[in-house]
Amino acid sequence: MLALMCSTTTVFAEDNMKPETFMDYKVVNVEYLPDGSYVETVIFNDELADSSLTPGITPLAKKTATKSKVYNCKNAAGNVMWYVKVTGTFTYGDGSVKCTAYTPSAASKDKSWKISKGTGDKGSN
Repeated sequence: MLALMCSTTTVFAEDNMKPETFMDYKVVNVEYLPDGSYVETVIFNDELADSSLTPGITPLAKKTATKSKVYNCKNAAGNVMWYVKVTGTFTYGDGSVKCTAYTPSAASKDKSWKISKGTGDKGSN
């Protein structure tokens, strides 16, 4: 079972979302499985914006960040068999962080895998 929470922001890349097309991403973990397949965890910095209306007060200003975390399960040849993706939008500043929105998604790219159910919860803030 894979549980995704907005506070940990989990995301998976789709076929048209190849990491090379993103300016700011990082592979944070690769877990190899006995059959040669592996699960790759990628974090994307989708958007970073200062929501402050007063540019001179940035240390205490509220900011908004959108991050995605993706788990790609790939076969030994490096092809995606399935993925899970969560994108979260957060506001932060003045000592607090709040998840304001999240979007979970998952898909199978291989006939031998099937996504049976997908749910998401941003948890309590």
